[in-house]
Amino acid sequence: MDSSQLGDLVVTADGSLTLKHPEHGEDYHSSIGAAFESENLYLGRSSFSDRLKQQDQPVHVLDVGLGLAYNAMTTLDRWYIAQQAGPLHMVSLEVNKDLVEVLVAGKAPWAKAWSKRWHNFIGSMGHKNGQWSGQIEHPDGSLADWTILVGDAEVKEIELVGGRFFDFIWQDPFSPAKNPGLWSSAWFSKLRQVSAPNAELLTYSVARVVKQGLEEGGWQWQKIPGHGHKRHWLKACIKC
Repeated sequence: MDSSQLGDLVVTADGSLTLKHPEHGEDYHSSIGAAFESENLYLGRSSFSDRLKQQDQPVHVLDVGLGLAYNAMTTLDRWYIAQQAGPLHMVSLEVNKDLVEVLVAGKAPWAKAWSKRWHNFIGSMGHKNGQWSGQIEHPDGSLADWTILVGDAEVKEIELVGGRFFDFIWQDPFSPAKNPGLWSSAWFSKLRQVSAPNAELLTYSVARVVKQGLEEGGWQWQKIPGHGHKRHWLKACIKC
């Protein structure tokens, strides 16, 4: 499809590009910076980098709301530049098939300023049996497996990778007002069922309904420092 139908390009404060969703009327990322938010919230406020040092333990990530793939790209990049890293397994969820097709075809206009390494990550993806998957090799020989599942996450069974539970969840769909099903207690309960006991969930939203949904879904949450007009983000765990 014509990528312009996915929404209008928006330049964020750090120079990275995002889109304004044509139906929701919301930007895919905060105006403080699409790349900045991924790096400083999901990766920066989690213990992801510390977990990479445990090279005998694979790290499993669930990326909720692939969107323009900044969270996925930043996760792979942080893993790739680590001096040593064990296996990484990541599953991304996205409802919009057209968006994924534009992305993996290398035609995403928001990716024009991405690094060669990020484009190589995307270039690793192939389509088979209704899903996209790829494998990236770390300089030390470790492998990252990345799968993108397309469809309504509310009704889709979230696939465990190799029967393993997720260690990190990047909760980044559109706002509770626009996408309430992915902020409900039922959704967070579903996430809890596929999460490791020490899992961490990070999200940009601090809305009351989100905190209530987390609590009812079996998570404990805490506010963490945000940036700019977003004074706080949320970090949740099962056993804090």
